[in-house]
Amino acid sequence: MAVGAPVTAEVAAAAARPPRVEAQRRRIDLSSLPLNVALILLTAVWIIPTHPTLENFQLLLSQTFFLRSVFNTLVVCFANVSLQVFLCSLAGFAFAKYRFRGRNLLFTAVLGTGYSTAKASSPSGRE
Repeated sequence: MAVGAPVTAEVAAAAARPPRVEAQRRRIDLSSLPLNVALILLTAVWIIPTHPTLENFQLLLSQTFFLRSVFNTLVVCFANVSLQVFLCSLAGFAFAKYRFRGRNLLFTAVLGTGYSTAKASSPSGRE
């Protein structure tokens, strides 16, 4: 089509229609739905025990250091969260109230490290 040429009705209609690629992406393929439902039901039947007991929980609590491990985890978690809240409060106060050289660069570095750790810890590498 030449520059400045009049737009015909066919060209205008083609421009108004969404591309076929997008329409194909939006369509849901239901052909594998019965197979997926069957696999989920089979997994549920396989996982659920026929005679449930509490014996494994008794063994866990009596013959292992499970409760001690839970206590250690809670202590470390509480200490980590407390220290994090305290230090972040100090840093937030400094960023909010004081103007100093390199403030924007340091603030960008603080935010960047927060984003990079979230990116690294996500299972697929995408958030």
